Order: sequence, then C-alpha cells, then structure tokens
Amino acid sequence: SFSVQGGSRVAVYDVEKPKKPVKDFNAEGFSARSGAISLDGKFLAVASTQALKVYDLSKGTSVASMAAPANGPLAFNSCTGVA
Repeated sequence: SFSVQGGSRVAVYDVEKPKKPVKDFNAEGFSARSGAISLDGKFLAVASTQALKVYDLSKGTSVASMAAPANGPLAFNSCTGVA
C-alpha cells in the first residue's frame, strides 16, 4: 500500500511475476496496521475511522462494508490489526 494525496492505494502483485501490479485501487484508510489479507489471498479487510471494509483483491472493489458503531466514528481508530 502507499499514500496518494490524503488517500491510500493498494497495489496487488503476483509474487511469481512481480514487475507490475495485477491490480491497483483506492482503499480508504488502509495501512499495514489496520488491514489484513485473508488466508486464501482473495480478500483484504481494512479498518478505518469511518468503516470496516472488505475488498476483493482480484477485482479491486469493495464487497462488504460495516459503518462505525453508534459510539462514534473513532471506534475503529484503535484497531492495530484485523484478522
């Protein structure tokens, strides 16, 4: 992942052909501390201050989202790892 003008981008690489990304997409709030890849390598879960989102890495799209709980948008802010 890398930051671009206040946003976060995720680049997905094939480890056997790492010269260029297979997908490159925006993932709101992603950082290595707040995200995790599924065991099968198909999905990325990201916890941000606004929501918990799951991205399909082959499509580069969000496939599930859960808004921050009623106790405030900073509820997910304390996440240091997602499993």
